[in-house]
Amino acid sequence: LNTTVAPLFFADQFLQISTSLPSHFISGLGEHLTPLVLDTAWTRVTLWNRDMAPTPQTNLYGSHPFYLVMEDGGLAHGVFLLNSNAMDVLLQPSPALTWRTTGGILDFYVFLGPDPKSVVRQYLDVIGFPFMPPYWGLGFHLCRWGYSSTDITRQVVDNMTAALFPMDVQWNDLDYADAKRDFTFNQKSFKDYPEMVQDFHRRGLRYIMIVDPGISSLGPPGTYKPYDDGLKRGVFVRNATGQPLIGKVWPGPTVFPDFTNPETHEWWHDMVKDFHDQVPFDGMWIDMNEPSNFVDGSQDGCPNNSLEHPPYVPGVFGGRLQAGTICASSQQYLSSHYNLHSLYGLTEAIASHEVQGAGAASAPTFPLSLPSSRGLLCELHESQNPHAFSTPSTEVLLFNLFGVPLVGADICGFAGDTSEELCVRWTQLGAFYPFMRNHNDHGARPQEPYAFSPAAQAAMRNALRLRYSLLPFLYTLFHRAHSAGETVARPLFLEFPKDPNTWAVDRQLMWGGGLLVTPVLEAGKNKVSGYFPAGTWYSLAG
Repeated sequence: LNTTVAPLFFADQFLQISTSLPSHFISGLGEHLTPLVLDTAWTRVTLWNRDMAPTPQTNLYGSHPFYLVMEDGGLAHGVFLLNSNAMDVLLQPSPALTWRTTGGILDFYVFLGPDPKSVVRQYLDVIGFPFMPPYWGLGFHLCRWGYSSTDITRQVVDNMTAALFPMDVQWNDLDYADAKRDFTFNQKSFKDYPEMVQDFHRRGLRYIMIVDPGISSLGPPGTYKPYDDGLKRGVFVRNATGQPLIGKVWPGPTVFPDFTNPETHEWWHDMVKDFHDQVPFDGMWIDMNEPSNFVDGSQDGCPNNSLEHPPYVPGVFGGRLQAGTICASSQQYLSSHYNLHSLYGLTEAIASHEVQGAGAASAPTFPLSLPSSRGLLCELHESQNPHAFSTPSTEVLLFNLFGVPLVGADICGFAGDTSEELCVRWTQLGAFYPFMRNHNDHGARPQEPYAFSPAAQAAMRNALRLRYSLLPFLYTLFHRAHSAGETVARPLFLEFPKDPNTWAVDRQLMWGGGLLVTPVLEAGKNKVSGYFPAGTWYSLAG
């Protein structure tokens, strides 16, 4: 490291420091739609959580200010900036790197390796090892926005059973909720909701539903306990006047829990337990916690101050820190949202995970989050575009470097109509995602495995059966990640750091150190080329 390559700046809302790099082979600095090896030709990487469909050169759901650099001879080092403010990282061809952050302090951790596996382990020693998922969580999950009743949801499960597809977990999107409000269910279309979940349990299945952080602020007092109780207990993010900030998401006007407040954790526990007493779900999909907001800032706008308009604005999508989220100047228990924004999803995940260990007799055991930050308990990466198929394996590799091994894209794609060929190939690749879920939009064509031709079904069935045959191995890898800070799905360079040909490979992945996956990622192809490092390799028929 050589920080003399450019001046140091240290002002109230602008901090900058630069360093040379030993090579161009740098990975990390998520979350973005990038190759495994970042482009150092004057590339700007922006970190500020944003609810945004994966788009190149755009800040996405999570923030991970950590990078790993490969060096001559297979050596490696890593750097982590413990800072949650909005920031840019500028990559330069010399090669060099410049950090620019809008606040906080320059609290760096340098990991000396000497090999890339050691770098990742040393990073996880700082942020914490990932949680241990239940065995059933590694099976096949099925979801769709558009399973609009218990009858439809039951029929989906019946169809999967009739078509002989193995699965472990059925999901529902917001369709189940009454007026899209958390901790409620529709008394008409989901009138037998608790009975449906109990029936799934009798059939050996688990059940997960979505829960967004935005709490509806509509309705007269006394009609919606999560809001009424939250107001009394002071758990919501506050605006500049000290009142709960009002944004807008699916239920309409909403307030946002402040998960940095210990009282909010108690309130969240009570709300989750009350709902679980009604509906015995097995896990929560905590979504929209960038936090996402359908209006910029709040329904009343944001103050005109230095937090909303800092002297330096990183390259965030929308050009303002409040774009697509809540006001940067809104107040939380620990600090302003300006300082805490990119930790919102992490703090909600922690609160949700604590519900399990709080002594409740019946509590969910499988929290999944779309936004992410360092030390997150779990992660679900949503691939919104079914035609952008070549990148999901790269995201899986990167998130394992970030210490978030339970990761996978929405198989067959979320937005738009998939094709039979794409869905087959994606299912074959998805069989080797650490987390495997098929999920799509309500306006798209059905893409459950049974919705395709007999030949396509046979191919997908074989892929699923292969995954299930390997679950003991996968579960062991997760135990190693949880107990020893290892990765589950890993890039080739982690196993073969002395072979420079592996350093940029991101269209292949490995499970542990013994299983190499080379997927078909292009349409109309029946063959694929891959790189095999020196050694003896055996073909695994699937």
